[in-house]
Amino acid sequence: MKLENLPIYVDSYSLLIEIFKIVSRFNKEHKYSIGKDLKDDCFKLFEYLHQACYFPAQRIQYLESFIIIVERIKLRLRVCNDINVIAINKLSQLNLLCDSLVKQALLWKKDSSK
Repeated sequence: MKLENLPIYVDSYSLLIEIFKIVSRFNKEHKYSIGKDLKDDCFKLFEYLHQACYFPAQRIQYLESFIIIVERIKLRLRVCNDINVIAINKLSQLNLLCDSLVKQALLWKKDSSK
């Protein structure tokens, strides 16, 4: 199966698109600070997914890094909500997506450690 067809990849891409949509509505100050950090973190997710897929010997390490980045995204999103740049309903939607990514990564990690 191609990496691009895996649910974790599809969900990561959905998160990336949603982040780009919300950051485009940020004011200049937030767009080029926390908005840029959010977008960079999303691209980092894909680096770790590719590495986990193509380097099975280090898969667990890359999946752990993937999870750390997802948690960092969740923190940044919470800050965005706290400073009133994104609404609570959007925060909830994105947090559900992030939680799904963490669960998928943990399952992949568990499967890889067998």
